[in-house]
Amino acid sequence: MNRLQDSIRKYRLLEDDDSRTEMYNALLQADFYVPLKEDTRNNTQQKASFYVLKNSLGQRYLLAFSDQDPLRSYFSSSVSYAAFRFAQILTLLKREEDLSGILLDPQEGNMVFEKDLFEVLDEINSENPSYS
Repeated sequence: MNRLQDSIRKYRLLEDDDSRTEMYNALLQADFYVPLKEDTRNNTQQKASFYVLKNSLGQRYLLAFSDQDPLRSYFSSSVSYAAFRFAQILTLLKREEDLSGILLDPQEGNMVFEKDLFEVLDEINSENPSYS
C-alpha cells in the first residue's frame, strides 16, 4: 500500500480536516498509473487513448490507479499504461474539456476526484509550495 492509498483509507475512516489535508498532500506527490488503449483504426499509425468511464449523469472520468497492482487486477489481460504526476494529470484534465475528473482505483478505493479539486490544489501548491 502506498501513501495515497493509506491517506484515502484514513480519510474515509475519520472524515476530518487533518486526514483530508493529508490525502490532498498525497495527491500532490502521487504517481497515477493511467491505462492506455491503442487506437488501430488507421493501420499506419497507432495512437494511444485513455480509458474513460461515464456516470449516470453523463460525466466522464479518466480511469487511473494509485499503484500497478490494482491496475493489473482490474484488467483481465495485460494492458499498457503510463505513469503521470499530479501536474501531468492536471494538464490532461485541462486539455480534455469533456473530462470531469479522475476515477481512482475503481475496484479497491473507487475514489472520484473532480477536475476543480485538481485546479484548486495546484493553485494552493503554487502559492505555498510547503503545502505538499
